[in-house]
Amino acid sequence: MPLTDHEGKSIGLVGVQLDELPADAVCRFFATHGLFERDWNVGYVINQICELGQVHCTRRRALKYYEKSFMMGKVDIGPLLVWKMKSNICIKRDIYCERSRDIEYELKDIKNY
Repeated sequence: MPLTDHEGKSIGLVGVQLDELPADAVCRFFATHGLFERDWNVGYVINQICELGQVHCTRRRALKYYEKSFMMGKVDIGPLLVWKMKSNICIKRDIYCERSRDIEYELKDIKNY
């Protein structure tokens, strides 16, 4: 799909590779062409491509990083998904808060036993 700027100047062709989701392809294209730095709306472009119906969109957020088994210390946290539009510090905070809630719940459960 050709992508142009607001003046009609061609930026390039957005292509979706085999076994790649459109959201990830668009983010790869944005990164390659410096469109994040130019404050382009990645969500708008993803929605446009998904509305075409020629591709299968199972999600509309781009995945920045995926780890099947994420270790924190010696504890296997499980899968780690880092979404493109979320900062690393927010991700670490979310993991910490989630694990802290799990520990607090377990401690309360032990005390009530």
